[in-house]
Amino acid sequence: MTWPHGAKYVGQWRNHVREGTGTHTWADGHKYIGEWRNDVQEGHGAYMWTDGAKYVGEFQNNVKEGAGTYTFPDGGEYVGAFGNDKFEGTGTNTWTDGRKYVGEWQNNVKEGHGTLTWPDGSTYTGGWKKNVRHGGGLYRDENGQLFQEEWEHGQRTKHELLSFATSNFLVAYKEAK
Repeated sequence: MTWPHGAKYVGQWRNHVREGTGTHTWADGHKYIGEWRNDVQEGHGAYMWTDGAKYVGEFQNNVKEGAGTYTFPDGGEYVGAFGNDKFEGTGTNTWTDGRKYVGEWQNNVKEGHGTLTWPDGSTYTGGWKKNVRHGGGLYRDENGQLFQEEWEHGQRTKHELLSFATSNFLVAYKEAK
């Protein structure tokens, strides 16, 4: 079926609505391949944008809902839970520069507990709020030194050395105040 505005659907129909599996291509080139129920994207499918972005996973009522993988136009990737078309719940975001975040998401931003790993191997594990570090956490630098940190809305308020690593052993150490 081709609509006057240029969209096209090839697939299964029931009672004059899309039902079953099919491919819908919009006039702008975006495409959905997957399951349809009562004329909406419902179930497993893949949505491709013309800029190279792609989502493969679960849909409910035409939005990303449930488990899925979103690939960004630059090749970065989010794998995890979606809710109401957004990153929602637990997921892993990998950037093309080598950074990786594993943790909780709310409304497309890091929110809750998670671990960010940088390309040099350093990590921060702790609290996040509105996409920035917030609350307590542990930072391990590229040399293996471990720091206890406190953050408030992305601003570090505490950075205390807990231990430092050498090539042979790990020594516990706490700075005196």
